[in-house]
Amino acid sequence: MNNESDRLTMAQWILERQIGWITSADAKVGVVVAIQAAMVGALAAAYGSAKQPEGSALFFAGFALLLSVLSLVCAALALFPRTDGPSSSFIFFGKITTLTREEYVSQLSLVSEEKLLADCAQQIHRNAEIAGKKHEHVRHAMIWGFASVAPWVLAIWALVSTQGAI
Repeated sequence: MNNESDRLTMAQWILERQIGWITSADAKVGVVVAIQAAMVGALAAAYGSAKQPEGSALFFAGFALLLSVLSLVCAALALFPRTDGPSSSFIFFGKITTLTREEYVSQLSLVSEEKLLADCAQQIHRNAEIAGKKHEHVRHAMIWGFASVAPWVLAIWALVSTQGAI
């Protein structure tokens, strides 16, 4: 890259990729929440229809529920808004909203490519931090979710067996 304009174009491309990573974490959260909600719903239905749940059924149901709740907490943490960013940015929405429309347009029209490149670099780094934290929470949500499957299956089996169906 030989000039500021090429570097700025590359930085804008990198920034878009970082935003894509943030979006992909948010999409994964939806899957985790849907699966965990379905599992908790099925557990509640099995518990509600059980005649007299035994100790093992209650243990597995409670354990599965605990793991599901941990998964959902991690999913919620992944979605938690992270709105702190560079304080002198022409890109970050938090800084932009502190200015009037006219102030922002005026300041943006006067900014150099060098300053925009520095601003992009700061925002790229901040978005990478946000994406990293979101994906860490999604990973934990998935781990807790996968861990909840075995006790969930055992709980469903134990609860349904009290009805004499198994």
